[in-house]
Amino acid sequence: VRQRGFGLVAHVWETGMPLWISDVTDDPRVSSASVIEEAGEHGAFLFPVTFEDRVVGVLSISSSTVRKPDERLMQTMAMIGAQIGQFLQRKQAEAALSESERRFRQTFELAGSGIAHVSLAGRFLSANRQLCEILGYRAEELLARSVKDVSHPNDRDTTDAERARMLAGEIDSARFEKRYVRKD
Repeated sequence: VRQRGFGLVAHVWETGMPLWISDVTDDPRVSSASVIEEAGEHGAFLFPVTFEDRVVGVLSISSSTVRKPDERLMQTMAMIGAQIGQFLQRKQAEAALSESERRFRQTFELAGSGIAHVSLAGRFLSANRQLCEILGYRAEELLARSVKDVSHPNDRDTTDAERARMLAGEIDSARFEKRYVRKD
């Protein structure tokens, strides 16, 4: 759960609107007036960081001088806040995708069954350790071959009809059971 802050930050978070205050020492929404006075701050500009019309954070800029509001700057900063929000969301999505890929790779490699990804042309794209052990090939050797190269002679053509259906777009995937020949 994200902390929405308090005082001015909470106000901007709740309203989703930028806030320009010429002199924060006169504003009743300021939650720590004594700290602000000690720091010598007067002007404050806060704007929401948004993504998909939702506030995901607030940026606060303060100044030691009293300044009058600048409407163009407020509009520009609102757009910048939206861009920052999109950037943060994209980074979050990239991190989640990276973690998902890591978990998939780990599951793929540690599976007790032989697993391979095969192109529609029948070439190995990837194979896990277990499949390499079952077939007696190193991964590089297996990836240089097609499924037919390692299929039992009586089973080489059993997948042709289903693969043709995938190429035609009739089906998205297929599951096969067939025999293979070990390298040795």
